[in-house]
Amino acid sequence: MVWSKSLVDAFYNAKEALQQISSLYPFDPCLRTFIMVDSSKDATGAVCYQKRDGGTARIVGFFSRKRRCAERKIPLSSCYLELAGLVAVTAFWRCFILDAKTPVTVLTDSASVAK
Repeated sequence: MVWSKSLVDAFYNAKEALQQISSLYPFDPCLRTFIMVDSSKDATGAVCYQKRDGGTARIVGFFSRKRRCAERKIPLSSCYLELAGLVAVTAFWRCFILDAKTPVTVLTDSASVAK
């Protein structure tokens, strides 16, 4: 592959976009807070973000936890895995949840948890 000017520009544009999306902002208890969580048999991951009045999202924090080998051997439903991940996330961001002036919205891709 030949590194042309267009490839170099594309690389630096992608690098800058990644830096902007992963910038963390301080938690503001007055802003609407959202927690997006996803779990599998291997791990749980989550993002806590807040929306400003203009609708722009500002990332407050990331969470990830790999399940131990013994935990992965136990057959669990996807609903249980999602709820276990949600419990871990709420414990991790407990201070944000308690300090928030508005209700915190939790987003998940699990249909059974959403009910």
